[in-house]
Amino acid sequence: MESEQKLAVLQNVYAAAIAETVNTYQVLGFLAAIEQRKQERQE
Repeated sequence: MESEQKLAVLQNVYAAAIAETVNTYQVLGFLAAIEQRKQERQE
């Protein structure tokens, strides 16, 4: 496998992991609190 292909696979795995984490946080009810804290820090 060429390095460009490896990079593409790693990027897809990383994106899938982030998406799964966001879905989990949303189901557990943590996502809204995280979004609120982030917005407060940006103000």
